[in-house]
Amino acid sequence: MKRKNITLMALIVIAMMAVLLFAGCGNNEPADTGDDNGTEPATEATSELTEEDNAEIEARIADQYLEELKKASDERVSEGEEGAELLDCRIESVHVLSDEEKQDLIGDSDYYGPNDILAVVDYSVKPKDIESWLPANGEVDGEWIVNKQACVCIHEGSDSIGGLGGTGF
Repeated sequence: MKRKNITLMALIVIAMMAVLLFAGCGNNEPADTGDDNGTEPATEATSELTEEDNAEIEARIADQYLEELKKASDERVSEGEEGAELLDCRIESVHVLSDEEKQDLIGDSDYYGPNDILAVVDYSVKPKDIESWLPANGEVDGEWIVNKQACVCIHEGSDSIGGLGGTGF
């Protein structure tokens, strides 16, 4: 089982690197925290996170990503794209990058800070019309588009992912 997890982790890192090389950058706008009371939610460096902290962050990202998917679907429908309506969606997995993985991917980025939390979200969607969700990443499997992937960031001082992200950091 441990070997399978290591192999899966290596495949995820390789896939993310390939996405970075071939797909370009995703959402590069810092998230607006909407917090005007002078306090900032604490975002810890991933190297200091326990497994319990990681699980909590992954759950929070999963919940927020589902909300963002539904919001994006509603916006597209309100703009006249009836086929963009999501009949269902699900999060398959969330992987918070370790400091080492972050360093390998972003190096000395001016955009991402050492305390930003970077994660990869694997998800599936079941739209009213499959064509309305293509040619984005993923594979058609019956009524679903599966194996979709997005890269998200929680910037230091924020408590949310600030949007759907993109296919690369």
